[in-house]
This record gives sequence, structure tokens and C-alpha cells, in this order.
Amino acid sequence: DGIRVDGAQDFKFFNHQSGQVEYDDDYLREMSSVRQEIGGQQRQLFSIFEDGRPWPRADWEESSTYLDVVKQQPEAYQWGPLIFAHNTPTLNQFWNKKWRRVGEIMQHGSHWITGCGNHDTMRRGPQIDPQADINWNLGKTLPAVIRHAYDNPAVALLFYGFSPGLPMDFLNATMRAPWCFFRNTDDIYGLKVVAEEVRFLDWQIEPARYDDAGAFVRLKQLSITSFENLRMFMAWLNETVTNLGDDYDLDVLAKLCQDFLATKVSEPPQITAQTLRVFAKAYMEDCHDLCRVDRYAATLDPQQTRFNLALRRYRHAHPWLSENLTPQDRFDRISNDIQTIFYGLRSEPTEGGVPKRVVVVTHMGGEPITVRLADWLGLDMSQWRVALSSPGLKLAALSSFKLQDGQGLLLEPV
Repeated sequence: DGIRVDGAQDFKFFNHQSGQVEYDDDYLREMSSVRQEIGGQQRQLFSIFEDGRPWPRADWEESSTYLDVVKQQPEAYQWGPLIFAHNTPTLNQFWNKKWRRVGEIMQHGSHWITGCGNHDTMRRGPQIDPQADINWNLGKTLPAVIRHAYDNPAVALLFYGFSPGLPMDFLNATMRAPWCFFRNTDDIYGLKVVAEEVRFLDWQIEPARYDDAGAFVRLKQLSITSFENLRMFMAWLNETVTNLGDDYDLDVLAKLCQDFLATKVSEPPQITAQTLRVFAKAYMEDCHDLCRVDRYAATLDPQQTRFNLALRRYRHAHPWLSENLTPQDRFDRISNDIQTIFYGLRSEPTEGGVPKRVVVVTHMGGEPITVRLADWLGLDMSQWRVALSSPGLKLAALSSFKLQDGQGLLLEPV
């Protein structure tokens, strides 16, 4: 029903009058005005622009307003600042550091695509150094952490149950399936891409998954039957490709690989540039197979999937949530060195009758906290009830209850 224009800030032209290379906003406007004809009927496509200008300026991630297109095209949508590329919700304090952007979504995000997980953010997730400041509240292993980070009930409650805009989830995130960057058609730089994706094995693959008979079939046919051997070789490949830099050359890599294997096995196979091409393609296609979401349907937690479905239905039933917060609404946080909590109160804009209202509280990271919404929002909690709560959350009373990292709930009037 619509179209997303990737890298809209890349459409530029040389303006002879100003003598400058400028963004071609007229061209973007023409994109939005194209009509599609089907069976004698016409429609105008729903237009979404990924536009991060002033990219490629070095400070673009912090300086971009993500509003340039929608100010000129009020019916269009843009990707918001948290659905763009550089999301790392696996790290401690991520949501606290993104507080400014979250506040912008509440103020003027009605025409932003919101959320936290897309094909770019989930690709960057496994690029994080495993020794970084990981939020281990999300899981005991790196694969568990990344699955919970991008399918996080607290985050979902915030974007589907409270914030303006149009929420979006990446299918691999909600299916808790792996994801990485694939390139199986490049005979020259395909191996370089493989080397850059080395941490995919740390973040997305447990040894038992590699041992599964249906996983990494092509690599096993190349006699790479051990997960630890693959990790060892990938670590060497990443370090070597990085050190080569601009001198990257497959023939040179083949010679270095031959020397490396000679130190590891008594009878190393003959390595050529073609050997490396075959390996790179096999690795990428094995990863591609492993990232297919149909592999993971049977392993999903029914409680989590029911929660996600109920949350989407709640959003459909409350379309007014897509509008910006009004001056009468509230949104705030509790932030310190050990925890980050978001909470707020919204009312449906209406000119008559009793407006619908919703309260949200989400634990976005850190140690558990005792929630007292009566004090925080000045509410009589006897007049409120739970509309939706994160899976497994049990409440004895709304006057005071404890939330852990990743938990949250929505309240509505009795």
C-alpha cells in the first residue's frame, strides 16, 4: 500500500543560482505524487522517506531533525530518529541516553515511523563488541540479550500503547530470529563483508544451533564441522582483513590463509582466491537460511506473542494515540545511575464527552524499582485498571508495585 524511499537525503542537484549542491525536495515531492492505476482505479501511494539530512555530515545522527520532508509534505511520513540505523538497545543506559529523542517523538512524532527494530538496527546489533557494557538484565547469553532487546515488552508498550507516530517492528525481531548483512553475488568483496560480520557468531549463534543438522549445511560440506573452528577462522579473517585495509586482495589473503592453516592443522588444504570465494558464498547463504523466520515459529513463547498481538490490537482500537501529545498530557522519566523509568498520562483530544485516557509506565533499564503512580502523576489509583501488562507481571495492587527491566503496563480508567 505504500513505498519507503531509502536514503532520501541522497537525492541532490547542483543549483546554478546558488552555486551549491542542494537537496532535491521537488524530486521527492514528485515521488509522492505518482499515482498507481489498478483495474481502472487510481490511488496515491502511502509515502515514507528515510531522510537523515544533514547526512553525511559527521554529526548527522545528533543534528538531524528528521522533519525536513514532512514539513514540506504534511501527508508523508519519515523514519524517526529511533527507527533509523544506529540503535544499540543491548547496552546499559541506552534508553536513558536517547531520552531527548524519545521526548521529540512525544512532541512532534505524529508523522514518524517509530519503534526500535528494523533491518539496519538488527544488523548493527551483532556488530557490538561482546566486551562492551552489555545490559545483562535482558538475558544470560548474548543471543538471549539481543532477542530480548529487540522484542522488549517495555519498548513495545511505549511505542504501541502511548507514543505518537506509526509503530513498526522488524519481522526477525518479533520472531526472535537471527539477522545479519548478506552479500552472495560479489566475487571480490564478499569475503570482506563476511569478515566484517564476524560478531554475528557471538551474538546470534549458540554452539547447539551450529550442530543442528539443518544449520550451516554448506560450510559443513566444506569440512568446517566444528563451531569453534569456524569462530577461530572468522576471528583470524576479521583481523587480517582489517590489517590489510586498502591493500585488500584475495590472492594475498589466500597466501596468508594458507600460512595460518599450516599452524593449525598438519595437512592444510590448498587455499586459493577461488577457495575463499566459495567459503564466502557458502557462509552468506548458510546465514541467510538460518535467518528465515519460519525456522522459529515453534520456539516462540505463546505468552509473548499473545502480548504483542494484544498490543497491536490496542493501537488499532485507539487511533488517537498516533497524534502528538498536547500541553495537558504528561510524559516524564526517573533517571539515575542504576535505573531508567518512563511514565506518562495521555487524554484523547475531544470537543465533547468523556475523553479516553491512558497511563503508561515502563522500566527501560537497570535495577528493579517500586512504582507509585499516585505520587508520580497525582492519580487516585482506585479509579484505574490494567489494560495491558508485560508477560509474567503480577500485581497485587496498583497503589504500589515493583517493575523489573523490560516490564511495564498500560492503565485505563475504570
